[in-house]
Amino acid sequence: MKKMQNLMQRLLQSVAAASVCLVMFTGPARAENDVIAQWTFETSIPTTAGPHAAEVGTGAALGFHSNGAAAYSNPVGNGSGESFSSNNWLTGDYYQFQASTLGLSDIGVTFDQTRSSTGPNSFQFQYSTNGTTFTDFGDPYNFTGTSWSSTATALDTSYSFDLRSVAALNNQANVTFRLLNLADASAPTGTNRVDNFSIFSDFLPADPPPPDADPRLPVAGDVVFGQNSGNAANTLRLVSGNAVVNGGVGGPGPWSTTPFIQSVAFDNSGGVLHNAKGNLLGVNFNNGGTGQIYSFATKGSISAPAGELIGNTSPTDPVGQAGTLTQTALAGISVSPNNSKVAVVGTTVGSVIVYDYTPGDTFGAGAALANGRQTSDGLLPASTQGTAWLNDSTVLTFSVFGELYEISDNGTTLTPDLKTQVATPVIGGDLTSIAYNPDVSSLVYAMYSGFASGTSAAVLYIFDPANSYNLVNQVDLSNSIGSATAREIALDAAGNLFIGGFGGVINVVPDAVANAAALTDDSSVLWYTSPNFSNFSGLDVGFAPNLPGDFNGDGLVDAGDYTVWRDNLGSSSAALNGNGTGAATVVQADFALWKSSFGNVAPGSGGGSLASSAAVPEPASLVMLMFGLVGLAACRRR
Repeated sequence: MKKMQNLMQRLLQSVAAASVCLVMFTGPARAENDVIAQWTFETSIPTTAGPHAAEVGTGAALGFHSNGAAAYSNPVGNGSGESFSSNNWLTGDYYQFQASTLGLSDIGVTFDQTRSSTGPNSFQFQYSTNGTTFTDFGDPYNFTGTSWSSTATALDTSYSFDLRSVAALNNQANVTFRLLNLADASAPTGTNRVDNFSIFSDFLPADPPPPDADPRLPVAGDVVFGQNSGNAANTLRLVSGNAVVNGGVGGPGPWSTTPFIQSVAFDNSGGVLHNAKGNLLGVNFNNGGTGQIYSFATKGSISAPAGELIGNTSPTDPVGQAGTLTQTALAGISVSPNNSKVAVVGTTVGSVIVYDYTPGDTFGAGAALANGRQTSDGLLPASTQGTAWLNDSTVLTFSVFGELYEISDNGTTLTPDLKTQVATPVIGGDLTSIAYNPDVSSLVYAMYSGFASGTSAAVLYIFDPANSYNLVNQVDLSNSIGSATAREIALDAAGNLFIGGFGGVINVVPDAVANAAALTDDSSVLWYTSPNFSNFSGLDVGFAPNLPGDFNGDGLVDAGDYTVWRDNLGSSSAALNGNGTGAATVVQADFALWKSSFGNVAPGSGGGSLASSAAVPEPASLVMLMFGLVGLAACRRR
């Protein structure tokens, strides 16, 4: 045993040395794009053909229309207040942008462009070094109209042209770029607009968005996105990323045999709220008038086993019931803190239903619901509404009429108590969701949304349960969320609020916990857009056990965590799932933490009890650690 421990220590030292070598021989950082000229139209505010001066650098923008009736205007831009717009488009009309590249090289151009439903939709990008003779660059680009917002950025309207191969554009007193219209608009009133036109030197195009990842099992920080798809491979997706505009990257989950899952929730295995390595519960909203509840594996094989049906409201084939519940569709699933109960809303009849819950083994088997009991029908309006647990015997629900209820459960009956009510913009097609996670915030977050007659509403209410549910803040997110309309909400470990929406869209309110009382209207941003459209988008965010050194959040400190540490050395400590040293960046001390914790297992993670520190790894882990020796040898040879 002593020899094995000595070997382990030498291997760890070798891995550390190899990682330092890798950092020392990393190539130089990429140069940043240098702006030559940029038009945001925030100060030029175009109402004529121009020319319009650049907001950054020196240059001139103008528009040309052969039809003298064309009108120029400045409607909302892509993530800003102004853009350059015009109508009466005919073939050969264009937008044009001119600047100097004297002393500069490696040119690139980016811009945003969209149109109305009757505006032109096919353009050719061109360049010129004399302002007279223009050369096509690349193929024509075509697009459909995408609405722009002053508070959110639509990435599907952004274009980039890498001109580094065109040496003639380098070191020129006058270069000109055109966006040439290739076809008449379908109506004179049809508009096209451009925004954020930028000309760069030392251009390095942005990396393309990562493709959908291969199916994988969830880890801490993942958003599980329930999309109600009839395609079982697309009904549940895993999305991860930073809480910034379009920061989400999604891929299919490992569950490929149970379609139509919408509302989802990680259970609280091992005492960890929303444990990413606990069981995943999901609701089929409506199967022939009956809601169904399934349990899914979060560990084991890919593809994961089929979802296990553990509850429903069927009067003819009841599952998980002591008696017969009122037949109803279901939504708004949540799990009690002690992991012994599950709550849902009967959306057809407006009731809250609670089951006793037996967790599964997290590999896809063994879960069960029993003793289903419900409030009276009609407690809530018949609609999709959410639940959350205040404690092990109290469920919270938020109605579309703005009523916040505590519902006491004694194991036999449910007793509702109306705690507070707020005014909601009832516009029809209404839904609510509610989130409470005391490990992140002492406050309750409730969302109202609706859509009717072309008008959408999304209002966030923040309540203080310790102070008679006083309203801490009311935030109108209607404009920033738009027609996506909110479905389900969830908090992540960093205190960001994620909002699943209509169309397979996820928005996020950054720092919703840290700035709860100071959040302003339309402070949400678009985070992720699924390739799979959905009317209902449920979601939950997975959490990791607070296991020091468990940097990948899988409940075990092993070689996989070293890989995460190595790949993120020098970056934000958020990459370590909050289980690092707490420093602003990932540092060498995090390696020492991993080393001292190697072999530890989180309670409830399926790997046994928490081991003592510096446990001896399995032989397979030793083989993985040998990669450190290989890296060290390469370093010495260099």
